[in-house]
Amino acid sequence: MYTLRSDGSVTRDADGATIPAAPGNTDWQAYQAWRAGGNAPNPAPVVPVPVRRVTGTQLMAALVDLGIKGFFDQATTLTTKPLDAWYYRALTPNDLYPENNAKLGRLSTKAIALGVAAVPPVVFTLATVFDKAVTE
Repeated sequence: MYTLRSDGSVTRDADGATIPAAPGNTDWQAYQAWRAGGNAPNPAPVVPVPVRRVTGTQLMAALVDLGIKGFFDQATTLTTKPLDAWYYRALTPNDLYPENNAKLGRLSTKAIALGVAAVPPVVFTLATVFDKAVTE
């Protein structure tokens, strides 16, 4: 058995050897023969993407620097989930806030809609905000 790797090579499960995708490599040739015999390798392991976290200070600075804080402020008045608005207003300077936070996600959806409807339109995503925030 073999396991695919994200770089195009394979791992031979029997001994853990990494086999590069090189036509002249005898181990690669053995792997190709194994595949030709109707076998399929195990999929490459999924490497989890770490969730970015920023402080409340970084988040607010990013919103201000990007010129979109007003859209978020206005979104708090439009949300049907009062806890989302409270969460945004209660951001503290040193606490960490994850990018995949559902409350921030719902609020950003409303803020994004406000930005798109603005004249001229202002296009951004929550990822854009976190891209900026991690540099603050």
